[in-house]
Amino acid sequence: MTQRTRSASGLRAALVSAICVASACSPGEVPGPGEDPSAHRPARAAADLVTDSAFASEVREAFLHAWHGYRAHAWGHDELRPLSRSSRDWYGRTFLMTPVDAYDTMFLMGLEEESLEAKNLILEHLSFDHDAPVQVFEITIRILGGLLSAYQLDGDPRWLELAEALADRLMPAFDSPSGMPYVRVSLASGVA
Repeated sequence: MTQRTRSASGLRAALVSAICVASACSPGEVPGPGEDPSAHRPARAAADLVTDSAFASEVREAFLHAWHGYRAHAWGHDELRPLSRSSRDWYGRTFLMTPVDAYDTMFLMGLEEESLEAKNLILEHLSFDHDAPVQVFEITIRILGGLLSAYQLDGDPRWLELAEALADRLMPAFDSPSGMPYVRVSLASGVA
């Protein structure tokens, strides 16, 4: 088996696993061509977990415990350092990574007070005027992805405005001789 064949085989296995997670089947139960994927779902599909109120309550409590720790010790910063009860900003100034990451979860959990609080913080204080190189991948998946998810769930056009502003600032990273994005880009100057 050649390296290319092994890589393609590994990629196929990863894609099958991802599809199985999305369709709640196990890799051994992959639907064949023309088969109905729902016929391969286990007896206790993901939708059934929603009715498990004890489990849902535990998840909600754990999330709120983490959120309240962030709120008490790292509000307005990127992340909580739970052992020292302090905060950390990835680039010297905050991108509000935790609230942006957590907003869609709060929204889906029905945590109205917490999601409104996070939304107000983000829409009032998130700024991309950072004159420091940021990691393109990390900012794309955590911040741009979070803003787009928030817009999709909430519908407030200010989420989309922030996402577009960030995307415009990330674009210089994709202007490389190889076509592959640079690892870092300065959001203020556009220097990659």
